Amino acid sequence: MGQGHSEAEGASSPRGPARIGDYDVVRTLGEGGMGVVYEAEERLTGRRVALKVLNAAFADREEGRRRFITEMKILAAIEHPNIVRCLSAFETEGQLVMTLELLSGRTLREELDARGRLPLTRSLHVASAIASALVAAHERSSPVIHRDLKPENVMLLRDDTVKVMDFGIAKVQGDDQRRTQATQLVGTVRYMSPEQIDGRPVTAASDLYALGIVVYEMLAGRPPFDGPSLRELLRRQCEEPPPPLPDEVLDDVPAAVSGLLSRLLAKEPAARPSSAREVLALLAPLLDATGPGRTEPGPTGAAPAAPTPTSGAAQGGKSGLDTIALVDRFEGKRSPTRRWAFAGAGALALAAAVIGAVVYSSGASTPASKSAKASAAAPSSTSAQGAPSSSAQIEGATSS
Repeated sequence: MGQGHSEAEGASSPRGPARIGDYDVVRTLGEGGMGVVYEAEERLTGRRVALKVLNAAFADREEGRRRFITEMKILAAIEHPNIVRCLSAFETEGQLVMTLELLSGRTLREELDARGRLPLTRSLHVASAIASALVAAHERSSPVIHRDLKPENVMLLRDDTVKVMDFGIAKVQGDDQRRTQATQLVGTVRYMSPEQIDGRPVTAASDLYALGIVVYEMLAGRPPFDGPSLRELLRRQCEEPPPPLPDEVLDDVPAAVSGLLSRLLAKEPAARPSSAREVLALLAPLLDATGPGRTEPGPTGAAPAAPTPTSGAAQGGKSGLDTIALVDRFEGKRSPTRRWAFAGAGALALAAAVIGAVVYSSGASTPASKSAKASAAAPSSTSAQGAPSSSAQIEGATSS
């Protein structure tokens, strides 16, 4: 269930109730099994937001209220540029309501439906942004497992930001596992890990499997597993290895990408990457190798490189490297030759200062002393010209 303003939606969407709390409802954005999302305007400020309201059919059911309140708490606790922000939560006239940032763009599902498959560079950037969001969720003191990662729950914004949304069935690891019965499937079957299907414990590795399905679909234009019936789809998901990417795609996909995809789609959780952070680290050199993040222009542009998550991440805006990651990346790109060049320039500058002091104290003005001054000035000038190059590299790293 989308929480953004999708460009595929027309202005004729049903308006819904006229008012919810302190908000005037503009129109309905989407409706799912448990709730409805409205575009609304705050009466006092005129700010446009998305209101997610628990469906009336679940309002009196303990399980429905519990899941909705869990989503409220998760989104209120996680601040990350690649996760939809919860601005507030309240209850009015027996309705549980979340106020979310209004996202303007289209879902990854709508993008895939419109284009078939995405270019390699763009696919890697979207994958990196999703992985970054998973790092923020998985590395909390009480890890959060999304459990329903799929193209419908990924938003591509007009400013190139990628947002993961809809934590409606997310699970805080450590909560009472008995609340979900072993025979109850939670999630979307096509993106569900084998352990979810089997009723085994769901961990962060389950989200990584779903990420692998999404990456495969972005590259191939279709998910790896399908079947004539739900039973056959479940069997293939649990037993069959993923089919290779289509030949026309495989020629352009580096072996490292195929290798990462195979690991993400491993049937056993222990065979997948150890964490979302490892996935992020594996994607970084692949992003560098494929060039700038922007590709051919489209309604939403290209997804950005995912930022390294930190506590208190900035709200909204374009995703980018944080300062620590930027410095680490810059230092990693410095070659030993450049370090020796900087050291040599420093030594020459020191020698120039000593020569200058000696000449000044002797009061000499002979051609030889003038020549010494000129030769001493040259390294200092070179060093000054070299300094901006390091600054230029830092600026370049932010756009790489």
